[in-house]
Amino acid sequence: MAINLKSCRLVFALALFTAQAPLWAQYDAPPEGEPFSQRLSWTGGEYAMHYEIVIEAAGEDGYRLVVREITAAQYIILNLPPGVFRAMVIPYDYLFRPGEASQWVVFTVIPFPGQDIFLTAQEEDDEEEAPEDYVAEVAPEEFFSEPRSVNMFLRLAWMPVFSIYGSGFIEDNSLAGAGLRFGAVAERSWFFNPGLELGLHMFAMNHAATDVSPDGGSSQNLAIDLNFLAQRRLFEGVALLTLRAGGGYAWRLGEFGAVFLNTGLSFKLFPWEIPLFFEAALDYSHFFSSPNSGALRPWLGFGIMF
Repeated sequence: MAINLKSCRLVFALALFTAQAPLWAQYDAPPEGEPFSQRLSWTGGEYAMHYEIVIEAAGEDGYRLVVREITAAQYIILNLPPGVFRAMVIPYDYLFRPGEASQWVVFTVIPFPGQDIFLTAQEEDDEEEAPEDYVAEVAPEEFFSEPRSVNMFLRLAWMPVFSIYGSGFIEDNSLAGAGLRFGAVAERSWFFNPGLELGLHMFAMNHAATDVSPDGGSSQNLAIDLNFLAQRRLFEGVALLTLRAGGGYAWRLGEFGAVFLNTGLSFKLFPWEIPLFFEAALDYSHFFSSPNSGALRPWLGFGIMF
């Protein structure tokens, strides 16, 4: 699937990183045994969340790989020896799908007397095209140098309630409901990525007639739940399947409340290459009331991932 990320461009901010000084300033030699460091930076692509930096060293038999790393920053700190190198950056979007790679940029690490190092780069006209299939050489999860961060999301949905048994806290069906959920899921490319989710659900409900209230009545209800998530990417990352299990507490405002257990699944779809999604889900909840009751809580909504 083609990803319409604006490709990253290497900018010639290849700078000696031993001090906060201009590129062409003179530096004192580092302590014995400590090599000079270099800072290689680039501009980010639109919607890019992570970057894969590939650096190869020139040798008698061509170029060989010396650095391949993924980072959320727009720079990398290096400890390269003197020589000729080339670098390329590949942007990844919020679903960790690769975008178009930058062109190769060739630069030289040159030792000067006093062990000062200057980095130079060829002009843009001399850049080499990166091969189209370069991204596929190594799976991203194989070369992470540090644990990655998390994807957070916020979702608003229509959430009706359908009674399936019992007449305790849930007495009847209700189409008048809305929910808000906020959560975070780990970005590592495991089979299922773990996460947590906090939910808020408000709904109205009609009640049967009783001796106290011959005409029945209605109530406003509020439920708060905390769920553990297991998320899986589908269809090259354009969709996410999420399993959830947890529990919470529900109040009938002005009256009483009940503890409940919750489980369900949801399906997020990203129709555009921006971090907005549609989501459809179905939750099952068991309410510990007198008597116990159970309900299905489907929901349909939209949200944003950040």
